[in-house]
Amino acid sequence: MKTESPLFQKGYIFITHYGLECEIIDIIDKKFIIQFKESGNVQITAYRNIYAKVVRDYSVDKIYGIGYAYGTISKPLSTTEEAYKQWFAIMYRCYRSKLKWYQDVSVCEEWHNYNCFEEWYNQNVKILRENNPGRITDFCIDKDLFSEFGHKVYSPETCCLLPRSLNSTFRKIGWENGEIIGMTQKKYNSILSLIEQYRPLLSLRVISQIEKIMNTCGLEQATNKKKIINVRAKIWLNETLYEASSLKELKKLIKNIEKKV
Repeated sequence: MKTESPLFQKGYIFITHYGLECEIIDIIDKKFIIQFKESGNVQITAYRNIYAKVVRDYSVDKIYGIGYAYGTISKPLSTTEEAYKQWFAIMYRCYRSKLKWYQDVSVCEEWHNYNCFEEWYNQNVKILRENNPGRITDFCIDKDLFSEFGHKVYSPETCCLLPRSLNSTFRKIGWENGEIIGMTQKKYNSILSLIEQYRPLLSLRVISQIEKIMNTCGLEQATNKKKIINVRAKIWLNETLYEASSLKELKKLIKNIEKKV
């Protein structure tokens, strides 16, 4: 059975495969907290990474050449945090993914810094969960609601947290020269239903924007009213003319004729 080397203890200094010197400054629950000498960045990593010396300094080794993150002794950087996973996914979709609907999407310069995104994300998640305990567990970061079509961007001004079903409905919908692009009757009806379902979870800012979109798109809620059928019928029977001006009258007329025949 493989055991952890006694060398990998607090104070152990090593050089990574990337030529960076770092030191183990603490070990908590088998998680190694290391600090890079040159940048001062503090990160949490696993034993296997130290053993293989493949620890990257994310404050200088940028994610997809753009994103970076920094940790401190009081708050080390952890790549297993939910905020980091969300940020990494955003960076991937915008700068690595080949999905065609992300070709015109970018991340604002402020959020190239993970620490800025983390602050926004944790604050919004906290508000959502405190105001609506137990009501929602599956939500997404939406950038479509407040972005211009063709110039969508992940930023504090254009993003909000939405339930996944509502987020997916707004995909490919956006503003263009003051008009709504991408709205269909099916999406319109779905949004009306979902906004009533999730209204207690949404901020006034989000509700106001959704209502603005709904009022601007030029559609109305489809109704399930019964279609009125106009009927005009004439029946000649035994030299007698019978007439009906509605379906109800026609059915009644047929019954009366059947009694006479």
